[in-house]
Amino acid sequence: MLEPEIIIFSLQPYLHELLSQYSKYKLVWIDKITDIDKYLSGKTYKLIIIDQNNDLFKVSNKIKSPILRLSDKIYNTENQLYLSKPISIISLFDRIELLLNNIQSDNAVRFGTYYDFYYDLKMVTNIITNESFYLTEKEVNIIKYLLEAKEEVTKSELLKSIWNHSSDLDTHTVETHIYRLRQKFNSNEEVILTNELGYKLKKH
Repeated sequence: MLEPEIIIFSLQPYLHELLSQYSKYKLVWIDKITDIDKYLSGKTYKLIIIDQNNDLFKVSNKIKSPILRLSDKIYNTENQLYLSKPISIISLFDRIELLLNNIQSDNAVRFGTYYDFYYDLKMVTNIITNESFYLTEKEVNIIKYLLEAKEEVTKSELLKSIWNHSSDLDTHTVETHIYRLRQKFNSNEEVILTNELGYKLKKH
């Protein structure tokens, strides 16, 4: 018999119905406080899912494994992420996959106020809305370059580093890609900052 990989603390039937379709990992359901020590004592799992709207929410201080909380509010910490209600099956499965990939590769970087950038997945997730979008290869390279930069990056520097173009080449390539990136973020927060010195990523 396989060892459980994802533990779910919940009393809600709707969650059972949603996750019954997720068969990639072995799931174990816990709906009694008395079962906590049985499953958590000296053990680590790929993921713990906690439904906040029950008493089991109080046990999180005993858990060392990464946690996904299903909640009406958002408060993300290093070892915990929230998925706001109401929950759709797509957003739930996407968040589980993101968490598991992040746990396996430990490659997420936070920038702006609420964006997580996953290097391996070439994906950005808004931790408030739970929306994710993929980046093109060039967009990934731009984000990486701006993340690593300690100060503003000029258009010429991006052209040379990302596209291997001469700095005196007259092109709107950089402006076009920056515009498309801003469209993807589609938030009230200005994530890619621009001034007379060049471009800068708003870092966490």
